[in-house]
Amino acid sequence: MDDAIRFRIDAILWLSAFTALLVLSIAFRIAPQMTVGIVMLALLVAFAVGTSDSDR
Repeated sequence: MDDAIRFRIDAILWLSAFTALLVLSIAFRIAPQMTVGIVMLALLVAFAVGTSDSDR
């Protein structure tokens, strides 16, 4: 892969991670219980997708 493309993809990933953390920090201040529930649901879905046998 070209170095310029890799640099842009890395920058996009860093900005996306920063944006997600910013949104989560704001959500924790506004509705902490709902935010924890949404984060737990997202973790469960990620775990289920990561351990599925359909891609093997």
